Amino acid sequence: WHPDGKSVALVGQTLPLQIWDAEKNKVTRTVGAPKDAFLYVAWDPEGKLLAGGTAKETQIFDGAGGKLVQTLPAAGFALAWAKGSKRLATMQSDGIKIWDVGDAKCETTIAALDAQALAVNADFSTFITGASTSFSVHDRATAKTVRRFENLAGTEPPLWLGGKIVVTGIGALKLTQWDIDTGKRLRFLEGHTGPISAVAVAPTISAGPTPT
Repeated sequence: WHPDGKSVALVGQTLPLQIWDAEKNKVTRTVGAPKDAFLYVAWDPEGKLLAGGTAKETQIFDGAGGKLVQTLPAAGFALAWAKGSKRLATMQSDGIKIWDVGDAKCETTIAALDAQALAVNADFSTFITGASTSFSVHDRATAKTVRRFENLAGTEPPLWLGGKIVVTGIGALKLTQWDIDTGKRLRFLEGHTGPISAVAVAPTISAGPTPT
């Protein structure tokens, strides 16, 4: 979604990147070309730039006119902008790269064994990658993995990060809340009669007795 809530960007491997008017339900602009095979798209926090990730590179477009303004030489299987729109995290199969978008310079590389899904906290200091049976917590300042959770069910796709709590459980019969600082499981959220297919987390997620 665009930050103003009025338009949405969509990708498909056989389509160009499409901008839809959410109210009129129609395509208002296309960006890039079908051959680019975009896999992921993300608006910057101000809605001025649009990042599109492919299996080979990540392209940055002017959000208003659709002009290509920068190309980052890294795949973008998942993308996450920092506040201020100057930095972008791109996820590859072997980890995360954090870029200065203006200079197309990679500032930090974080290795990750389970880079199939990506979540980032609000201040861009903590990154989480996940796979089908594990997820890992990474620190941007040290570029190190600080904690790894293994032999789990329903960790990808995707991961949700609310404060210091991670929620996993897609494809499983129950959700699990984890404290990423301590590595402890906080609780199960049970009651589903079939595999869970989607989850939404409130901006402030509670670790107390009442699930959010």
